[in-house]
Amino acid sequence: YEDCLGNSFSGSGASNTARVESVDLRAALSTNPTALAQGTVATFTIRVDNRGSGASAGSTVAFDLPDGISYVAGTTRLNGVAVADVSGASAYDAGAPVSDGQGGSTAGVVRNNASGTITLQLRVDDANVPDQVLVVLVDPDGAGPALPRSFTLSVDPTGCGDGLVEAGVEACDDGNTDADDGCSATCTVETGFTCAGAPSV
Repeated sequence: YEDCLGNSFSGSGASNTARVESVDLRAALSTNPTALAQGTVATFTIRVDNRGSGASAGSTVAFDLPDGISYVAGTTRLNGVAVADVSGASAYDAGAPVSDGQGGSTAGVVRNNASGTITLQLRVDDANVPDQVLVVLVDPDGAGPALPRSFTLSVDPTGCGDGLVEAGVEACDDGNTDADDGCSATCTVETGFTCAGAPSV
């Protein structure tokens, strides 16, 4: 080939290639416990994975709580480290940076093949709506558009485990949702047991 000055060269030519790195953030959502009843406090986990080939920058997460579900003040953690509340609400209620928590991590950066984990506690204040949808928004670069991810909170309107036997709905209620104690996790009388009263004994 010839260069710009007309000099001739033989052999294999050199090539310049540019590697374009991509960011692919995905959110995995879960609660513990998975079955919720009136008054239940559950730990809600948002895990943000970067499956792309490059690190993200300016990444944020926000969530929108449905009616009947409230945030337990002071419970937000990012990668196990406390995140200060803003006016009694989780910082992620309005949107806050997420990071992967690896050594020297920067706010808003989730490196490729890494993840950031947000945990917080939520309380069921009104169990009259059986399935409530919590929406989480993951913004890969802080400039939008945010990627919505919906999570259905499975709420038991009967309040199984609250110690009150609801006629026609529960056969027993011993104040917990443990199995093998006479009253099952779904408030039915287990084989070999009899239950009476509220809470059931």
